[in-house]
Amino acid sequence: MRSSKKLIRTVAGVVGVGLVLVQAALAVEKQPIRFNAPDQAAAKALTLKAADIGPGWKGGAKQPELNPDNPCAMKRSDLVLTGAAKSEFKAQGAVISSEANILQSPAMVTADWRRTVQSPSFMGCTRGEYMKSDDPNVKVVSFTKLAFPKLARYAARYRVVADYGTSGGSVRVLVDLIFLGQGRSEISLIVSTPYADRVAADGAERRLAQILVRRIAA
Repeated sequence: MRSSKKLIRTVAGVVGVGLVLVQAALAVEKQPIRFNAPDQAAAKALTLKAADIGPGWKGGAKQPELNPDNPCAMKRSDLVLTGAAKSEFKAQGAVISSEANILQSPAMVTADWRRTVQSPSFMGCTRGEYMKSDDPNVKVVSFTKLAFPKLARYAARYRVVADYGTSGGSVRVLVDLIFLGQGRSEISLIVSTPYADRVAADGAERRLAQILVRRIAA
């Protein structure tokens, strides 16, 4: 799973926190990339579209970040990436992002999951990185694992809670990181919204994850 150095950003002029924890590689060890047309199409199908989210959101397809810098050590040189796609949508104070990767074999997805989400050392490092903030207005409160329905062979959810200071006070926000894997497919779903909307976010995350899992074809 990937982790970028810039972990927190405000969005939509109000408040939102965007944390990216999706597939990645160390700067010194590049992940092999061998894209092919069928797997690129499969990856694109596993990203959210405007119709999936509903009215009031702006955004669309984005360039996926391939081989980004990752401060948490992991092996990537034996995991061949054959398809990748990303989309991102924003509304007032909220962000929904999805990213999909297709690997060359199901065994590679299993290996990736074991080295990242199932690895106490990797997730411990990741938690430490997320608890840092480059923005003096943002204080990260917690990084915890939450229950999530087993919609695919692999499924996990983590929640980051942060307080964002403004001239009018402080607003608490959450960023939910949902990881799904099945067959040769890996999906990351990131939802950032005010903490007060957490109940609505829970329902939306399950609905959107179900949509994406139903589209797995590789």
